[in-house]
Amino acid sequence: GKQLGKPKPPKPPPLKPPLQPPLQKQSSVGSTSDASTERASSPTPLIKDRCGQGFCLLNNVAIAAKYALLQHAAAVRRVAIIDWDLHHGNGTEEIVRSWGCDNVLYASLHGAEQFFYPETGTALQLDPTLVNVPLARGTPPDEYLAAFDRYVVPAIDAFRPDLLLLSCGFDAHRDDAPDLSGFIRLEVETYTALTARAAALAKRHCGGRLLSLLEGGYNLDALEKNAEAHVVELVHQAAPPPPP
Repeated sequence: GKQLGKPKPPKPPPLKPPLQPPLQKQSSVGSTSDASTERASSPTPLIKDRCGQGFCLLNNVAIAAKYALLQHAAAVRRVAIIDWDLHHGNGTEEIVRSWGCDNVLYASLHGAEQFFYPETGTALQLDPTLVNVPLARGTPPDEYLAAFDRYVVPAIDAFRPDLLLLSCGFDAHRDDAPDLSGFIRLEVETYTALTARAAALAKRHCGGRLLSLLEGGYNLDALEKNAEAHVVELVHQAAPPPPP
């Protein structure tokens, strides 16, 4: 008789929209340059894509913000996130906006040009709970710090958070690239200055409550120097003032 082979396995059913991790640093479709238009049409916009992107599976800073608001509600009613990672945190922006509340501020300074990942946050945006500051390739430290002072500091002062979170990437350093030519030209001293500014904001509004979460940084030599300078300045800022 005819020899029968192994039966073919049944075809899997069509895939439904997957239940993917709800928190991510970036998302693959999250265009945020038209955020004002989207917000006007939908006061509580949904996250467009729930899969991780880049090197991020979970969005630590969004988790930290939500945890603080839920578990420490008596002390933390408003959370501000400052993101100085080189790449725009479109995932963070989408997540906190999807909550549909006005007690989380997201402020990002990031590199932006055509085809530069993730191609979002490409327009200057200054809303009460959303600040996007796109910066051109080769931005030097003085211009970067000036943008921080001009856009981020006033936004934090107006928002008056109870907790300040840092998405602390070091990939805007001048040496953070395989060929030692970073997109933005920050120095170790720039991160010390940024840390001092963030600590001053935390002291002014949050009783010193500040949490820093490491993000980008891919040249290990530069990462080591930047991270050390950041932590040293945090310790310095947390130290009690000397006696008179």
